Amino acid sequence: MLGFVNAVAIIIAGLQLGNLLGVHVVITTQYYQTIIQVLTDAAVGVHLPTVGLAALALVIIISCRWFWPRFPSALLAVIVTTLIAWLTGYQQLETVRVSQIISPRVQELLTEYRQYPEEMKQQLAKVGKAEGVVKTIAETSGSGIENFSTKNIDDAINRVSQAQWQMERLVAHHNEAVGELSRLRLRRLRIDGKQIMYYVDGQIPPIGQIDSNKWQIADLPKNGTLKVRSGGEVVGEVLQGLPSFQPVIFNLDAASQLFLAALVIALVGFTEAITIAKRIATETRHSLNINQELLGQGIAKCVSGFFQGMPVSGSFACTVVNYSSGAKTGFSSVITGLAVMVVLLWLTPLFYYLPYATLAVVIIVNVLGLVNFKEIIRVWRVNRNEGMVALTTFLLTLFLAPRLAHAVVLGMLLSLGVYLYETMRPRFTELVRDDEGGLSGYADGDSRDRCSLASLLRFNGSLYFANGAFFEEKILQLIHERTKLRYIIIDFSRIDKLDASGLEILLNLSLRLQDAGIELWFTRVRHAVFAVLKRGGLYEKLGEDHFFRSNDEALEKLSECLGEKHMNACPLVQHDSPMR
Repeated sequence: MLGFVNAVAIIIAGLQLGNLLGVHVVITTQYYQTIIQVLTDAAVGVHLPTVGLAALALVIIISCRWFWPRFPSALLAVIVTTLIAWLTGYQQLETVRVSQIISPRVQELLTEYRQYPEEMKQQLAKVGKAEGVVKTIAETSGSGIENFSTKNIDDAINRVSQAQWQMERLVAHHNEAVGELSRLRLRRLRIDGKQIMYYVDGQIPPIGQIDSNKWQIADLPKNGTLKVRSGGEVVGEVLQGLPSFQPVIFNLDAASQLFLAALVIALVGFTEAITIAKRIATETRHSLNINQELLGQGIAKCVSGFFQGMPVSGSFACTVVNYSSGAKTGFSSVITGLAVMVVLLWLTPLFYYLPYATLAVVIIVNVLGLVNFKEIIRVWRVNRNEGMVALTTFLLTLFLAPRLAHAVVLGMLLSLGVYLYETMRPRFTELVRDDEGGLSGYADGDSRDRCSLASLLRFNGSLYFANGAFFEEKILQLIHERTKLRYIIIDFSRIDKLDASGLEILLNLSLRLQDAGIELWFTRVRHAVFAVLKRGGLYEKLGEDHFFRSNDEALEKLSECLGEKHMNACPLVQHDSPMR
């Protein structure tokens, strides 16, 4: 979660660079490709007035937070920059005819753009027709009808694949064309003092009076006209009013086709919401009920479907802005919702000239507050494996964005893998007497003596399927090194869980040790583990005399078996007085 939060914060901030620099952002299949495209376009076509308004908004927000922490700095930045954009004509938007652009390539792209909806409709029909044939074959293949040969089935599946490939190719070509149109810079040309034309900047211009401003396409063509802009980008017209109620039409076929996509949306949305919720809860020291959050998101998603809404989820950016503004409880979201409702009903005209650069600054300033590389470094120093999980999840999220679901799943699998790795080889120590008379772990190179006939062992961790083989390997290695061993005593105080695989290991081990003439004893077995040993038959097989409440009790029993002569010199015994 630490790696995911840091990466998502950087992703959100990075996607605002286009609004910050005044260049169009073409979303690509990879986040880093999008950032490279934005920076490349900004290197040749940055819009200075946009950068200026963004800088002003940044100064206002930082100054207010420094001198007046309780003042709504973001609101002040919005008001000031909106007034400046309105008074200075920041947008500079004009509507022109498609025929006014002098460029065969641009004319071709605009024509393709207008034809795209119809072409997409036709291609979808082809895909649906091809899938219908495959569905018919699937429905009749088990009814005894042999009208369809293997070749018919292969041909039908190939037609579906080809139709889907053509549709994907059409979408990719359309997106590429839209990106090319959005990155165009045009110059306005006045011919004969009257006629206004536009040509692509960098090309040889026709004869006429050339405008010094650079124009770009702000709105792609509708009904033979399009909008061009030489200024910055503003929010523009916001539809007034609230969305109306629309009944949901349930379709099982559509639900089956959309199930996996819906599952991914739910996973990403819930992960994003819980991640930021935990972060805020930690900073505010408030409790967080994850089940209640999941239930609330599910209900909100269901309700929004009846009002043409998008899937509802907690937002990184909105949550951080809300928290930074001084919100203390969840009721702040209710107030925010009511305020949005009032704005949609009566105040939308006031936001027409709000610069996107200002919104970008507000988001970036708040979201970057989530970036905490010091915490990743601290985790790395404390536990190298956990630091590796955080760092790898961070890099995976950046590399796989916008496929955040893939990054989440890989991060979870990595965490699980590290957990299994750490629990597969827990600490396995042999206990011997120290100078103070207590029992402590024996390490390689230790100068203390060990008993040649008995060994007292401690296994730190649960004994289950992942580390059962390691446990057995350590025992067998011990008896291979200590050929005179007759008793192995295992301190079970650190084992709080024993599954069927672990029990099977103990049963097999007891048989092998019995064949080798070695007795297996257990001390300080916890109640839950003891119950498993009884249900699994090991307790009955070994007998009550092989289980002890304490290590000292087991050593007293050992003295009866090995005799007073051995125990008086045994390193396992505390020799304050002779054993009796």
